Amino acid sequence: MDDIADLRTTIFTWITDDPDPADRDELYRLLDRLPESAAELRDRFHEPHILEGPLRAGPNGLNTATVRAYTTALLQRLQLDGPVLLAHDGSAATARLAETAGRVVTGSGRKALIISDPVATPVLTHATRHTAAVCGIMFTASDVGGERARMTVIDGPDEATLPSTTAQIGPLTEIPVGPEPDVAPDDLRERYLESLVSLVDRFDPKIIPLVCDHPLLAEALEEAGFGPVTHTDSDKLDEQAESDGSRLILRLSPEGTTCSVSYHDDEQWRDLSATDMGILLADHWMRKGRRGTYIGDHGLIQALCETHGVEWRAVGDDGPAYRFTAGPDGREHCPAPDLVDHGDGIATALVLTEIAAGMAAQFRTPVERLDELAEEHGVFVSNRQPLPADNDADVYLRRLAKCERLLDENVRAVAADDDHVSLSSASFTVRLYNSPRPHFRAEVKESSQPGLAVSRERARASVEALSTEVNGLLGIAY
Repeated sequence: MDDIADLRTTIFTWITDDPDPADRDELYRLLDRLPESAAELRDRFHEPHILEGPLRAGPNGLNTATVRAYTTALLQRLQLDGPVLLAHDGSAATARLAETAGRVVTGSGRKALIISDPVATPVLTHATRHTAAVCGIMFTASDVGGERARMTVIDGPDEATLPSTTAQIGPLTEIPVGPEPDVAPDDLRERYLESLVSLVDRFDPKIIPLVCDHPLLAEALEEAGFGPVTHTDSDKLDEQAESDGSRLILRLSPEGTTCSVSYHDDEQWRDLSATDMGILLADHWMRKGRRGTYIGDHGLIQALCETHGVEWRAVGDDGPAYRFTAGPDGREHCPAPDLVDHGDGIATALVLTEIAAGMAAQFRTPVERLDELAEEHGVFVSNRQPLPADNDADVYLRRLAKCERLLDENVRAVAADDDHVSLSSASFTVRLYNSPRPHFRAEVKESSQPGLAVSRERARASVEALSTEVNGLLGIAY
């Protein structure tokens, strides 16, 4: 598309099929500025980012045309009859997109319900699970500035099965559009809130001064009896925590699916890593006697499962399970699969608050519990590394599956299928995954006997050496 004339033709073709007059005008204005607008137009008409992109006209954006297209593709792949439930966050743009998707649903002859007030993604996930809806569609602004948005499909077909371009769907102006979706029951948020509060043990300690940036989380914390609780904007959390003398800072992602936690140990603020959070959550639930399957790609979670006699898997998406695996952004956990079996930052923050309050009542901190677990089960240090996309991911799987020695130790394949390979020795594990994006995870275990500081330093050096060998085996230069 280097030739301006070809670019202009491509854009005119799109405009004639764009159902939104405002978006058509936006593109006409850019056409009037050619050739200086050529770079922006090429970007808008580049290969699209499916279900996520800038809020702008054109195929490489989230707008009326692309939402109609992808909603149509989604409906074509739904296997069950029943209504589709829609929701959005507090952005006016995402509210419009949710209504657009709803009109496509009703235009197909299927019933659509929309949660009229802004909600967090876990509210929609919970509602989809506990109503007659066969699928949920969530629209969220995917950055703080609100210039990008995401369309998330809940309990629908795998996003990977959707077409990669709108051209594969057919003329967009011919997609049937029906009436506005019906308003969903107004108690869905309260149902989720009630389920959240039920996670908390009413006999556990509740006193811990904290500050958080999400109104639903603040409400859940207060309903559960924690506090004192202060709710403020994200950019004011640190200042508010210092002013209030808080012991805990809870930050949620805009869509509510992930969280970060900082605690004060009488000297300074410390951040819990995604791994720390997963270990603390798994340990807490097992000590509470919660049975079931625990999924967590970490040696310490595996060791805890063996100690408590519960099922453990490194990965898995089939069936309900406690999931403490770091997602693409590193902090996605699912501590209550009977409520929400996707990432739930609100439930995660609530349960971690219960853990922190219990520790505070004993004049202890979360890191002290992590140290106790390391003393008992060993020191585990891991490294997660994305793989370049220039090779077919299957090439990496085949290379690793043939490996027999790493770090001068014999290794054996403990699991292998079309999506991942796991190698193990007496002191380390390497797992390579094809999805959601190709990556490998190297993990080393050291005895805690020399002391935790020495053991952790040894483990960090070993996992670095292990990662270097795996890169060489896979033919990757880092």
